[in-house]
Amino acid sequence: MTIVDAKTKKSIKTMPQKVKLQKNNNTLSIGIPKETSVDEKRVPLTPDDIIAIKNAGFEVLLEKGAGLKSNFTDLEYSEAGAKIVNNREKIYKEAFIIVKISPLTLEEIDLISPEKIVFSALNLSTQSSLRLQKLQEKKITAIAYELYNDELDFNPFLHVIGQINGSSAIMIASELLSNSTGGKGVMLGGLTGMPPTEIVVLGTSISAEYAIRIALGLGATVKVFDNSMLNFIKFHNTFGQHLFTSTITYSHLKKAVATADVIINTLDKKPGKSFLITEEMLFLMKEGSVIIDLKIDAGSIVETSEITTFDNPTFIKHGVIHYCVPNLASRVAQTSSTAISNLLSNILLKILEQGSIIPLLQFEYELRNATYLFKGISTNRLVSNTLNLNYTDINLIIHVF
Repeated sequence: MTIVDAKTKKSIKTMPQKVKLQKNNNTLSIGIPKETSVDEKRVPLTPDDIIAIKNAGFEVLLEKGAGLKSNFTDLEYSEAGAKIVNNREKIYKEAFIIVKISPLTLEEIDLISPEKIVFSALNLSTQSSLRLQKLQEKKITAIAYELYNDELDFNPFLHVIGQINGSSAIMIASELLSNSTGGKGVMLGGLTGMPPTEIVVLGTSISAEYAIRIALGLGATVKVFDNSMLNFIKFHNTFGQHLFTSTITYSHLKKAVATADVIINTLDKKPGKSFLITEEMLFLMKEGSVIIDLKIDAGSIVETSEITTFDNPTFIKHGVIHYCVPNLASRVAQTSSTAISNLLSNILLKILEQGSIIPLLQFEYELRNATYLFKGISTNRLVSNTLNLNYTDINLIIHVF
């Protein structure tokens, strides 16, 4: 919020005024239901951050077993101050704020009481108009982690998940190249007197950056393909001029694919565009080479990619091992949960201390960006256009409530 000093005529930023709360207000609580999505092992808040929320005087309701897949026990949550609940409907009815990793399912939307606040991923590529319309009917305020961008387009949630995905991709590639998983018995990296492993990275995202960082540290040769000269300059400043970078042309990519031991994809397939890695290219690749597709859930540029699961993470096509598990960060669920919890808990505490999300929406740019539904009104242009919903600028309505 900005005010103007009457004497100096200068603009002064002020913090939003706190809403006066009554002590022990039972509506000011956080609910953590158990995740039901396939392969989702993370939990949005860890016991350490529950302690901070509880110490601030607010209640946390946790569905029994919600943290087990991240190796956080109900006992740990209970000792941190959370109330363990067997009936998940109680969480959706009573909690002031619902926090999840995956978007609400249709069944969960049926359970939730009107006018709640929900933090979760949006997963726009798999989102449906029906799901959003049902949230609108219940006048839900919904905030998406992947939309939490500041004025410089930096998103801390996507940054930490990108770090995890990129680092995990190299570890997975190392496993798949080894004999222990049926690979061709090649060590990822380089040894004196032997040619280094060749890794092709498609894209210059955060995931790509951290995959490159670890691969170079192991001594691998890395070739990066993208069409962003700005990101190439950034990468050369970070990694040095020895890093191979190239704009995406068929001839250059074809040559790199033919000698690659590993291809790591971090690029989405744009609507109407053709595949970059075609099925025909696989016949050029070495037997036992590996493709790790980090964009399988968002429209991949690899023609032969198909969604796999943690139980059966790979398949072989034309002699090339494909690893195409969505939600790769769940592979290291405890680390990923802790990273998300560290960020999310600070936002939640601000809302709880205010007693309402409205003062924060008026003051914090990132939170406004991340709010795609405000009391059932669709307030994000991209989401509205994608799902054919009526769009209203959030800046025009937050001062009305």
